[in-house]
Amino acid sequence: MRTWLIAVALVLVSSSGLAQAQRIRITVAPPAPQVEVRPVAPSPRHVWVPGYWHWRGARHVWVAGRFAVPPAVGRTWVEARWVNEGGQWVFYDGQWAPGAVVAQPAPPPVVVQPAPPPRPVVVVQPAPPPRPVVVVQPAPPPRPVVVVQPAPPPPVVVHPHGKAKGWHGKGKGWHGKGKRWR
Repeated sequence: MRTWLIAVALVLVSSSGLAQAQRIRITVAPPAPQVEVRPVAPSPRHVWVPGYWHWRGARHVWVAGRFAVPPAVGRTWVEARWVNEGGQWVFYDGQWAPGAVVAQPAPPPVVVQPAPPPRPVVVVQPAPPPRPVVVVQPAPPPRPVVVVQPAPPPPVVVHPHGKAKGWHGKGKGWHGKGKRWR
């Protein structure tokens, strides 16, 4: 029996050293946990195992949460976690622990709200100089044309007897009224 206990102790010590040798150490911090919708448990025995960021290759990859049945009565799930140790991020895988370890509740979800749209930029500039006003007016009416003509000759009225009115022919030549013409 004693040999068996020593063998079990050796296996546990060697496996814990192996686990430490396989721990992931990186300098890139993990992103914030994703918000997961927890479905209804398949049975009262099932325990929710939350999702976590795992390092694969050269980047963080999200491993989704799931329901699991504890391997033995009295076991509690300890979540996977990243711990900053001296500037390096070390990953500790989730595990089933004896009932004395109380599982930490999941951290509250990180709610990222989009930034508000940028406010419009109003640039105030001086008003441009006024444009010259061009007033189009109709051309003035043409000036009246004054034509100067010589005065017309006085009218000659012919008397019904063939004589001009105001003239008579007595004596020598024709005479006008009040004037004599010779």
